[in-house]
Amino acid sequence: MPKAKKQSALRRSAEEVTITPTQYGEILKCVDLRDIYLKEIKSTLYSRELTGRASLKFDESANVLSVAENVATIEVSYNLKAKCGRNRLFTSRIKYAVLFDCKGDIPDGFFELYNKHSLPLQTFPYLRECVNSMISRMGLPPLILPLRKFLVGD
Repeated sequence: MPKAKKQSALRRSAEEVTITPTQYGEILKCVDLRDIYLKEIKSTLYSRELTGRASLKFDESANVLSVAENVATIEVSYNLKAKCGRNRLFTSRIKYAVLFDCKGDIPDGFFELYNKHSLPLQTFPYLRECVNSMISRMGLPPLILPLRKFLVGD
């Protein structure tokens, strides 16, 4: 198992390493999800006035914090912005930490692929529940995010 590396070094390594879908599947068998927990949340309610249909935009990012001693740690960040017409309703930044147990050597580029293809399917249900609960506590109508769907080959 490699020693802990900085995110920029892991990105450069991922660009240099090509992992086939078959290799990805084999490596995936050596990685076990240990824990997902809420690391940070910051939300601001700007308005409870709904003058029309609300729209929600969000972006996500994942950073490999460390891969060392057979344990990998990834931080997943979600930024949400809700509007109703021109009025801002709320903003929220939610971060999760995801811990993995790794058996054997994991190529540097593996977690870059994992973050893109597998990780969102594991963390998005936590985000959906968190947003639904948070919205109801803000006194806004229920907001249930849709399921994440990926097409084969994406």
